[in-house]
Amino acid sequence: MDQIEMETLIRNIDARTTRIEQILPTFATKDDLKAHPTRDEMRAAIREEGEITRQHFNAVAERIEQSVKVIA
Repeated sequence: MDQIEMETLIRNIDARTTRIEQILPTFATKDDLKAHPTRDEMRAAIREEGEITRQHFNAVAERIEQSVKVIA
């Protein structure tokens, strides 16, 4: 490998390193991720919301059923 090839490789490495240094600050850190719920926490919240919705639907359905009985 001659001098020019070595200098070209070093410039390429330097350019790639510069791009990496620009991208790295945009990545989430462990502390950033701690601020967000985990997958299991999200699933639990969705299940809980589904149960609340189901209970509400059942209450509305009962009221409708009672109204229909009164009309009938």
